[in-house]
Amino acid sequence: MKNFFGFCEDRKETDGAPFIIRSVGEKLQKDKDGNAAALEKIRRKSTLPVWLSVVKWILLFFFVIVLISTLRAGFRTAWHNAPGLLIAAGASVILWLALFLYGKYRGRNAKTAEAQQVMTASQRTEDESEKQLLIPEYAMPTDVLAFSYYTKKGKPRRRGTLMAEYILFETQMFREGDMLCFTDLTDVYGIPVSEITAITQRKKRVSATGWNKLAQPDDPAFKPYRIAFNNYGVLFMPPCAVTIRRGEEEYELLLAPYEAEKVCGLCGIPLTEETKEEKK
Repeated sequence: MKNFFGFCEDRKETDGAPFIIRSVGEKLQKDKDGNAAALEKIRRKSTLPVWLSVVKWILLFFFVIVLISTLRAGFRTAWHNAPGLLIAAGASVILWLALFLYGKYRGRNAKTAEAQQVMTASQRTEDESEKQLLIPEYAMPTDVLAFSYYTKKGKPRRRGTLMAEYILFETQMFREGDMLCFTDLTDVYGIPVSEITAITQRKKRVSATGWNKLAQPDDPAFKPYRIAFNNYGVLFMPPCAVTIRRGEEEYELLLAPYEAEKVCGLCGIPLTEETKEEKK
């Protein structure tokens, strides 16, 4: 079964490419690619490198563990038994603070005049994309689970993100005639509702990065969807799967669980719970 938003690096397209019904013009696409590259450059300059972010969290974790142990044993006892550990904990706080301040310093790169110009240009291309793609005003922001992969010896090899299987990717979803449509503001994918065989709520959680909501994952509004996350920003959630059959090919489009009600409402297809047989 193919993942609808599985991006094949060899072909430079998603597995759902056969469902594309329209795309932005070539010139606009070049402008979008240029803006994306410029924004990525700004992001790299304005945030800590991944390895430093990991070190920062390890330092904090180490300090918290030592602090809890010290509070339980008492400072005098802890100092008597392991003075080196307490000194190391103090040093970890100093290093964590240095990395925190360094991150703040790098963050100023996102507020320069150049960065603001790139963001303004990016917003213009997004607005133009909506016009070219004929995205209706009633389109709804919808999070899907995407991933990137490459082929090796004829077999797909997933290229996972940092400690996660998927990327939480925001699309726009709407109904157009007899089609359920999704757009990434580059292409519009049209799925005939007649080709959707099921919408299923999975039970097993998958890992993902890219939370894009204003409310945090532990907000009470998301409690019914069994979303968890760790200190590294990795999310764990049971996806909602839209199964599609076209000819001999079968696809699955994975959405965040809190999107199930919206997609079922647009399709008029009820949500079913995953059975034990399907889970296997």
